Amino acid sequence: MSVRDFLKGQRFLLFFLLTLFIATTSHAQYILNGDFEIPSLAVVNFQYQPAAASWTFSGGSGVSSSNSGFTSSTPEVPAGKQVGFIQSNGSIQQSPYLQPGAILSFHATQRVNINSVLQSLSVSINGVPQPFIFGTNGTISTAACAAGTARSCTAITPPRDYYETYAVNLSSVTSNAYYAVAISGTNTVGDATALIDSVSISTPSSKSYGFWDQGLNVQTWRSDYASANPTLLYGPCLYTYGPDPIVNAGSTDGTTPYRTSSNPAPCVWSSSPPYAAQNWYSSSQYVAGNPHWILANNSGCVFSPLGPPNQTFPWIAPGAPGAAFSINALTSASDPAIGNHNVVSLIYNHNTTYGAPDCGPYLAFGSSSTHGNVQPIALMDAAGYHRPHLKFNESVFDSDGQSYGHARLVLSTSGWSDNIKRMIQIDLAETNFTRNLGLENYSKAWWNWNLKNSYYYPGAVIAYWDASLLTSACNINLTSNSYQLSFTNTYHASGGNANSIASYDIDLYRLIQCIADNSGWVNTAPNGPTPGPFQPSNGSTTLPNPIVVSQIEWALEVMDSNGSYYPQPHDALEIWNPLIQ
Repeated sequence: MSVRDFLKGQRFLLFFLLTLFIATTSHAQYILNGDFEIPSLAVVNFQYQPAAASWTFSGGSGVSSSNSGFTSSTPEVPAGKQVGFIQSNGSIQQSPYLQPGAILSFHATQRVNINSVLQSLSVSINGVPQPFIFGTNGTISTAACAAGTARSCTAITPPRDYYETYAVNLSSVTSNAYYAVAISGTNTVGDATALIDSVSISTPSSKSYGFWDQGLNVQTWRSDYASANPTLLYGPCLYTYGPDPIVNAGSTDGTTPYRTSSNPAPCVWSSSPPYAAQNWYSSSQYVAGNPHWILANNSGCVFSPLGPPNQTFPWIAPGAPGAAFSINALTSASDPAIGNHNVVSLIYNHNTTYGAPDCGPYLAFGSSSTHGNVQPIALMDAAGYHRPHLKFNESVFDSDGQSYGHARLVLSTSGWSDNIKRMIQIDLAETNFTRNLGLENYSKAWWNWNLKNSYYYPGAVIAYWDASLLTSACNINLTSNSYQLSFTNTYHASGGNANSIASYDIDLYRLIQCIADNSGWVNTAPNGPTPGPFQPSNGSTTLPNPIVVSQIEWALEVMDSNGSYYPQPHDALEIWNPLIQ
């Protein structure tokens, strides 16, 4: 072979590799500018059909910054500082490279600063509408999708006042190829406008979900609510307790503590919440619009309308009386059983400031797809293309042997026909006292939280489960080792014994499917906090496809009543290495 032929062959090989690299790289770029941060607009500005923004905009579509004519009075932007808008029959389109099993996800809400009719959005592949498959409770209706009772719809109607996370199987993708993906408005009556953010596509080979900071390496966090002046919203809201219907329009007086089937007043419990400005915290790395973890700290009283936790009480320095939080870098030298990991610590240290009997200080650390995590935390489909596991390590600490509380894992699922999340609370470790409360299987309780921009807003339908009951009912072991969390066998009290650490490896699809099949979110406790019996759901719960896990948190809840009724506990919950794999 001559030198010329050799060089020619080398050039051909280089050209082939370069072409392969470019093709592979372009194929990996599924959705560009999914957060609509390009072009960068000044605050209060918006632009119809911007050029060089990766999307093809048509009709009444474009990009808006915060506090513009489109976005003023809406919730905070889920990711970054800008959103896309689709007005009337406007549409946005890209042509990414896709493969079978692809799922499109995005966050959406309604424009609320004008008297606008609701906008609905459709997703199409090469012009073919893709059906959204919603989760339902009870009989599936043939009513219009906008009524919130249909199972399969070619368009979704986002809620007002909060962003919901949506996902749709791109069923028209039948082979690896480029496809035209469009999101379009379907309501041309009046000024119907929806706002969208964080558009992404997940495929079997490239997962577009998970924790934004797996391993807790960045450690950016903030309190649940972003403002020291929280804004209440008056109706619609959920019943605190009671049978269906679970949503009612409500009025605007805000005078009645909570709503029941016999008391349909608004569920807003106070017109002037006592949330002091000094109670709102963030890490030094936190920048508004950037990804972050969320902390919550409040007193959730039994039989109270307070609802889910929010930053209603101040955090205290670790070691001082009260609720404390810290992230500590441990090493294999200092903690051989834990190793080189950043560890989140939630600490409750003998405090008497949380109120009357049956009030439980609730401390939580977690993430939400629409408040800081940017993308869905997990996506699961019935076909099996997406089957993520939740993995983490956890230990508990009880210094005085008087723990009256529980360590919890909390998950929220989106994709339900009524736009209301279905929440799962699992007690991973609890004392005999909390077990005697009978919350091991308590289906269909309601949580209201009409504080705008709280990541619990506007509430959820909840199923409570005990880990041991869940394990036996579903025939699964939540942990990858044989150790379960225990307040009597703690990491610190045992001198760092690895047997006190629970290493969790949870198949999320199996977990959620089993809960749906066994009571799920059906009406086993329709008239108050008395738990209903463990029973099959009899088909009353139909899961979304795909299932979206839009919130995960780890929580420590203890019982306290200013020292007069329950002991004052000193407990800690430690979490490390949270992963979605």
